[in-house]
Amino acid sequence: MIEKLPIDDTREGNCCPVCGSTRITMHEQRNLQVSVNLSTEKPFYMKNGRMKPLSKREKAFAFDHADLANGGGCWSYECRKCGWQSDLFTEQGRRKMEQKELEFTKEMLERNDVLDNAVYKMCLTFLQFEDGENLDVKFPWDISILGEIRDLTVELLREKGYPVCDPCIVCDEPNRYCNLEECYMHSCNLHP
Repeated sequence: MIEKLPIDDTREGNCCPVCGSTRITMHEQRNLQVSVNLSTEKPFYMKNGRMKPLSKREKAFAFDHADLANGGGCWSYECRKCGWQSDLFTEQGRRKMEQKELEFTKEMLERNDVLDNAVYKMCLTFLQFEDGENLDVKFPWDISILGEIRDLTVELLREKGYPVCDPCIVCDEPNRYCNLEECYMHSCNLHP
């Protein structure tokens, strides 16, 4: 016997979350590309250099072989017993949910604070300002300026071969934490 798993926001499951019924219909809209004659507004395909109208069988074949991938397809679920209907799900939404939701660890946040404060103090030194000189007016904390200086500093030090721990989350497919090859450190205890 198949274990009943209620359909949820992760789009997983095989039964109604309201009544537990497995009498579920999945309504899907597929990514189907057809060529349409603009004059007649009818679908066609090219054969031997000539336009041929699509038969009902060819239309059905095209639909059966269309896919839900590449963000174009969507679907929803409906319970035939109690009438419950799910939200509309998309393949693009699925890919986003499948990506790991990474968050900065406490240690990463602390390291970022240390770096930002160091850059701010460096700027104060270059500008010849001292603590307590009404810095909120003379040189207010602006992360857009500090971040740019920090990025340039990290890049320059790494180009010169110095290891710099600048913790980040790299937004790739899938998202990931920074790694030792990027920072040249020997080890890292800031994230998994």
